[in-house]
Amino acid sequence: WLNGSLKTDYAAIRCPVFHIGGWADGYTNAVFRMAEHLTVPYRALVGPWTHMRPNIGYCGPHVDFHHELHRWWDHWLKGNDTGMMDEPPLTLYIQDAHPPERFPQEIPGRWRHETQWPPARQVMQPWYLGAGGALSAAPPADAATIAYDYDPAVGMAAGFWCPGAGFGLAADQRTDEAHSVIFTSPPLDAPVELLGTPEAVLRVQSTAPVAFFAVKLSDVAPDGTSTLISRGILNATRRESFAQPAPLVPGETYTLVVPLKVVSYIVPAGHRMRLAVSSADWPTVWPSPYPATNTLVLGGDAPASVRLPIVPAPDISLPVPRLLPPPAMPVTAQVYTSDATWETAHEAISGAEKTHLYSMTVKAPATQPVGASTETFFADARLLPHDPAHVQISGQQTYILHRAGGEVTVQGSIYITSDADAFSVFIVLQVTRGTDHIFSREWRETISRHLL
Repeated sequence: WLNGSLKTDYAAIRCPVFHIGGWADGYTNAVFRMAEHLTVPYRALVGPWTHMRPNIGYCGPHVDFHHELHRWWDHWLKGNDTGMMDEPPLTLYIQDAHPPERFPQEIPGRWRHETQWPPARQVMQPWYLGAGGALSAAPPADAATIAYDYDPAVGMAAGFWCPGAGFGLAADQRTDEAHSVIFTSPPLDAPVELLGTPEAVLRVQSTAPVAFFAVKLSDVAPDGTSTLISRGILNATRRESFAQPAPLVPGETYTLVVPLKVVSYIVPAGHRMRLAVSSADWPTVWPSPYPATNTLVLGGDAPASVRLPIVPAPDISLPVPRLLPPPAMPVTAQVYTSDATWETAHEAISGAEKTHLYSMTVKAPATQPVGASTETFFADARLLPHDPAHVQISGQQTYILHRAGGEVTVQGSIYITSDADAFSVFIVLQVTRGTDHIFSREWRETISRHLL
């Protein structure tokens, strides 16, 4: 991983950088790592979007990001003074509380500039995990332990790590929280603005040599609905090093620092904050292979906590960002997208948990009779909660190019299984023109789990 990472030398980048990201995208952390460490002129624009373009993707509000790109390139490539470099380097959409919804049309909030990352006024405030499910600003008076059985099927309510078109954001977290250890604050007396990277500091034990610890931070409204704010997961064998993992020793207590995803979110007065701890995030993370009883150690000399990046009132001396709404774009293709399917099922006899995903997109040029394309995707995943070593995931993606001379089909299929020792991967790629075979290739590989 370090071969392609900026972590070892951010100074290797010597050109100005303009980063555009989304709070619901999977790659948001990288935007802010670069904002903190780059030594070159830098700008960042981060909105509420998923892994889609800011002028069309969910969630709104949408902006004319092409206009911002032109301002950037005109300054650095043409030498024109567009005023962009006179503005604060960070333009962020500050997100207000909102109910859990897969496809919200718009996230409530406002645009704001920040002059540095992390903001100088940010305070990493600990909230402590206590017996009886308490989450409080003061450490608990007494030490305690909470043991729970590892359930590899927890995680479906959190949605995809990197949501794109079709499958939506996280749902109400209560379905996952019912199978997690939860800690809930009292109703807040005043709003709390989170802006930065939360991290959980846990003290844990496990009966297995490999165990994960997943943490989800949520906003609980007065009616009980639970909106996911941020989440993170750590394989505890990587507690000291990703390059040199070490197995867990049953009965030994370990301190874990679990970073959550960077976030902007204002929790209103009267709402409660909740931290849910489990040992899985299915199907985002491949389950650890061993059934286990995991334990959280609370209180004592080093009490477990979640450190929240809290910022007070914004700097009112900074200008308000002036972003333009997206202009009407010419229609160059007629696009049909099927309603994506995301189904889950529980097999009552075997106990298996199954997930099925499907989507289809058809595109046709608006002014030409030929040149259409069809894309279909499906994936299936299956696990046995009592046997988390044996997991199966299969998927297939097909592109069909419709041309006057016939159809060209490109189809890739993948099948991955695991046991306690290794992953088995089988990939097939096929290309055909009409009924004629053009190209095919297969890949087969067995990969050691290496404490995964």
